[in-house]
Amino acid sequence: MQRRSALLTIFGFFEHELDKLCLLYKSEKSFKLALSDLGGKGINRAVSYLNKVAEIEVHTHSKEWDRIQNIQKLRNVIVHQDGKLHDHQGKPKKAVIDYINQTDTLSGKEEILISKGFLSHVVDIFRKYLNKIQESIVESENA
Repeated sequence: MQRRSALLTIFGFFEHELDKLCLLYKSEKSFKLALSDLGGKGINRAVSYLNKVAEIEVHTHSKEWDRIQNIQKLRNVIVHQDGKLHDHQGKPKKAVIDYINQTDTLSGKEEILISKGFLSHVVDIFRKYLNKIQESIVESENA
């Protein structure tokens, strides 16, 4: 349970940092469009803003982004279904179950179990993705 809570905190921090980057761009570049003007939610909305409004390469075809999407699905099951791997109708959450089966530090048949090492793995993925964004920012500023 503590690891689940920590995952939510880490994911929330990542989302908050992306939102702050969007707000910084809006302020620095005097964009008329605000983050809240875009549809969607969370990290997907922030990445869309950085791509479409700030015109930054956001690497949505990278392995890091694919992993972030899996982490987001895991997070959503924890938040919206108390970590249960079957929905209210008994249907399995296939994408999350597949991710669990591919990840050494995750397990569970009925609910998500997070083992030691997964959270540092998540932080590392977020760090690598943010480094890619930083590289894109430097490239766009030097262009």
